[in-house]
Amino acid sequence: MDQTATIDSGGPVSPVRRPRPAVPPLIIEEELSLLATAVLRVLAGDSRPQRWGAPAFERELGLVRGHLTPIRSRPLLAASFGREGFRGPVDAAPERVARQVSVDAVHVAYALRWLELSDS
Repeated sequence: MDQTATIDSGGPVSPVRRPRPAVPPLIIEEELSLLATAVLRVLAGDSRPQRWGAPAFERELGLVRGHLTPIRSRPLLAASFGREGFRGPVDAAPERVARQVSVDAVHVAYALRWLELSDS
């Protein structure tokens, strides 16, 4: 028995997608600032996460950084970051931020771009 719901035209019904609640821009900017601080700490430390040297990580980091290069202001970068589907709930716990940075090239790319835009 086919369990697909249909509409009057006989076509399938799309599942209803509930939009994620909007996160205020200042909270997103704070999250980016925390990520940038965590990246700086890692870069200043004696050892970097082993994953950062992996070719796949470097490829993904370069790809994402290339996509972020045209963004010329922190508010625009924050808006882009806020739209990304990878973002979880905002949690300013330093250990969570450091853990994200150590494993996620997308977070590192956004953090680096945030730092690059510090003078704008």
